[in-house]
Amino acid sequence: MRYESYKPSGVAWLGEIPEHWEVKPLRSVLQARNEKNDPIKTNQILSLSIAKGVTLYSDKGRGGNKSKSDLTAYKLAYPDDIVMNSMNVIVGAVGLSKYFGAISPVYYALHVRSQSQNIHFYDKIFSNRYFQSYLSIFGKGILIKESSSGKLNTIRMKISMDDLKKVPFPLPPLEEQESIVRYLSFYEHKINKAIHVKKKLIATLSEQKQAIIAHAVTKGVDLHVKMKESGISWLGEIPEHWEMKKLKQVVQNKTTKKVNSNFKIGLENIESKTSKFIESKEVVFSEAGIEFKSGDILFGKLRPYLAKVYLAEQEGICVSEFLVLRCCEIINLYVKYLILSSQFIDIVNSSTYGSKMPRANWGFIGNIIIPIPPLEEQKAIVDFIEQETAAIDKAIELSKKEIELLEEYKTRLIADVVTGAVDVREEAQNLPQIEEDSTAFESEAYEAEEEEISDE
Repeated sequence: MRYESYKPSGVAWLGEIPEHWEVKPLRSVLQARNEKNDPIKTNQILSLSIAKGVTLYSDKGRGGNKSKSDLTAYKLAYPDDIVMNSMNVIVGAVGLSKYFGAISPVYYALHVRSQSQNIHFYDKIFSNRYFQSYLSIFGKGILIKESSSGKLNTIRMKISMDDLKKVPFPLPPLEEQESIVRYLSFYEHKINKAIHVKKKLIATLSEQKQAIIAHAVTKGVDLHVKMKESGISWLGEIPEHWEMKKLKQVVQNKTTKKVNSNFKIGLENIESKTSKFIESKEVVFSEAGIEFKSGDILFGKLRPYLAKVYLAEQEGICVSEFLVLRCCEIINLYVKYLILSSQFIDIVNSSTYGSKMPRANWGFIGNIIIPIPPLEEQKAIVDFIEQETAAIDKAIELSKKEIELLEEYKTRLIADVVTGAVDVREEAQNLPQIEEDSTAFESEAYEAEEEEISDE
């Protein structure tokens, strides 16, 4: 339902707004908090990520940016402050804080100037992708930096506080801000719950697929075959007639460098744990790439827990964060599934070095002992895996597409409501209040490629 009358806002991302709404620069409704942690008021450091918003640094479950030893270099943020990374707000590094803590000097903390404004209303605006894209016009400077996926052409644009203060914002009456917050909280909860269910389904299906692959590549497909103890903890028992060799005895690590190719692959081109190739814009190389041939296997040695494995279907070059593996007297598809198995990935991941960007190396990987079935069995294992997992792959892809549609619907809904394109006042009065914590749903395993935000 629309409002009775509208007027031009004069702002591209807002379009027309309800006649009685105002448009004000950010400085009229939000104020930057520039309180320093000097002298030290808190030792609790706050972190910020695109997927999880503002969290406690102590809660980070894996490698990331190290906190600075000098806590007086930090600024302070309070509960109900909007915290954003000035370098990455345009890609979603923004969130409403629930905590009092210290934040990086490159972060901004904003709070409402008066009780006549609802901070949750402005949080809905900042968290909307359309508004974030609009902010890019204020970005200055380009920084080429390696992302968590290994991509070397991440563009990061800093937005100065002086420019941010000028950004135009819609200003509905307070009671409408509260209606909008109630409405969006209710429907975001419903959408997030549906997304959560689909993510849980994907996680379950992925576990089923992993179980099929792991059993097939280590036990074979003959249920009646005689087994023997391998003496290798991650393998356990294997068929009695299988051999065991170091990976480097049957796979060569190719390191030939090449400057250019019509086909380039970066880590971002390979989907985690599925071996699926993802089309993207031209990959930017900071150095010569590694040459690969059709049939070679690319194995991502950066953050190997992401399990970026790809069987090349044509020749090209890849970034140096891949190992290029060429099979000798062993079927490449069998090797692909073997090194995609959770047991193999866990072994490789246990060897990594570097906290922020953990890497594995060929010296360790090449010495991993693997099972070697006869060639005919390797073919049978590959056929079995592909037949048994085909339906699972389809179900996973369908769920992912449904999640994309739900996310897009949520983005569009928020944009329409906070700009006044939809009048939600009457409906909001009859909606129940959503508890704050009930909108938070745990992250799922397949989201492991979350971009980590640098504090530098």
